[in-house]
Amino acid sequence: MAIAFAKQFFADFLTDQITKICRVTRNSSFIACCEGVMKEDALKVERGELTKQHSTCQNNRIKGLLYEYFGDRDIKEIDYALMDDFWTDLFRRGLSNNTVKLHFSSLRKVLTYAQRYKLLDIPPVKPTIKQEDNARGFFNLREYLALCRASHRLLGTSHGI
Repeated sequence: MAIAFAKQFFADFLTDQITKICRVTRNSSFIACCEGVMKEDALKVERGELTKQHSTCQNNRIKGLLYEYFGDRDIKEIDYALMDDFWTDLFRRGLSNNTVKLHFSSLRKVLTYAQRYKLLDIPPVKPTIKQEDNARGFFNLREYLALCRASHRLLGTSHGI
């Protein structure tokens, strides 16, 4: 077993030298893929393709609940059932639908990264997260005109709260 391991290690080393691909990109752990996504995002921030705030928020989601839940798993272990359990866990924590969607967006980005680097053939299907429509009511034309007139009439005045 030791000889077989040594041969494989040496073959990987030679492949790294020839292809100039870092061994980390072929590491199929979830955390290695997350680190790859965060490095890519840092480069996008440098190039002006992403805002620093977006990158920071996504990194916080990745390093927080995604690391906590998926940890050192191999990326190929992440399937629909595991993502559904993660979804349930997020709702039990009291997170809103929108926050859950943001976490799944970050998770999808990690899985897509793994696919690009040939660590996954096809990313797993993700659970559907129902979005509640909390749209506000709308003003009809008469109400809108009354609102405009009142706002113009009150322009420059102040009121205590």
